[in-house]
Amino acid sequence: MKTCFLIIVMLFGNMLFANTVDYSQPNPNQNVVISTNGLNLRAQPNLHSKKLIAVPYGEEVEIIDTVFYGQETIGTHTFFYGGNQAITNVPITGHWVKVSYSGMEGYMFNSFLGAKNTLLERPTQTSDYTIVLPEMQECSNVVNYNPDWHWYGLYNLDGKPALKKVELSFFITYYDNGAWLCTSTDDNKNLKLVIGSKMPMNAGMLNGAMYTYSEDNNSFFNWSEAGNFINDPLLQENGLEIRDSFEEGTWMETDLVYTHGRLEQILNSEEEFPSGILCRADLDGDRKDDYLLYFGEFYAELKLFLSSTADKGNGELLHYETSFYFPDCY
Repeated sequence: MKTCFLIIVMLFGNMLFANTVDYSQPNPNQNVVISTNGLNLRAQPNLHSKKLIAVPYGEEVEIIDTVFYGQETIGTHTFFYGGNQAITNVPITGHWVKVSYSGMEGYMFNSFLGAKNTLLERPTQTSDYTIVLPEMQECSNVVNYNPDWHWYGLYNLDGKPALKKVELSFFITYYDNGAWLCTSTDDNKNLKLVIGSKMPMNAGMLNGAMYTYSEDNNSFFNWSEAGNFINDPLLQENGLEIRDSFEEGTWMETDLVYTHGRLEQILNSEEEFPSGILCRADLDGDRKDDYLLYFGEFYAELKLFLSSTADKGNGELLHYETSFYFPDCY
């Protein structure tokens, strides 16, 4: 599971933005508010000056000068490698820039200003759900937020799932020759991911199971085992089954089957290889299990399946809602 090592890779990997970006002066295209609580326009370039107006998330301002008005670190942030190992003192470092908004001129802190093309407008698909990973983004460079949606953190508490409302935040921290776009919440410890939903979800401690990444723990296949390498105990405890298991070169014929009573449903297409499981729990509050499952040879895609939205008339037991795709550079 890639969430287990994302933070370490990104701390020592490439910068988020291309090295061709000039960080010695303000970028006029870095002019959209990405702070989910809005961003203050101030009379002077410091945190203690008069607030002229609070500019809402997603609003554009105009950068009206080609120089910075000071660099500042306004705080630090804590991420958790693997969910519970703290990575502390990630700085929130940025510059003060002079801007114009709604006929007023003033100053904004550019750690909370992003490019318009980084904002992922929702819904961009028919689903009423989306998945966000708390991370220092290396290359996906996306601000995925809708202020009208509900946002829930999914936590792994000693193998048990918990769902609770969280506050999402986005900020950019700048260095001499690069910058990181960071996605976070108000409680990152033991957090695996964030689910955004148009409707309220089933918050609280949940029955079911959460898994961490290891071949023995959450993979449908024990690659190191000779002979029968399908992880049957894991599949069975989650109501799943692998059928038509592949031989070398024919993995597209593998079916992941979900069974409930006498009914069953194949959860993957012919082109999708089922890799493993992150969570089984009643996420939507209908007293039936929902699933977060990995697909792809290297856990390339995480898919959310819900029972409450299943099309029973067409034989669905679970309905595929949305995916998170892990960028190729991870």
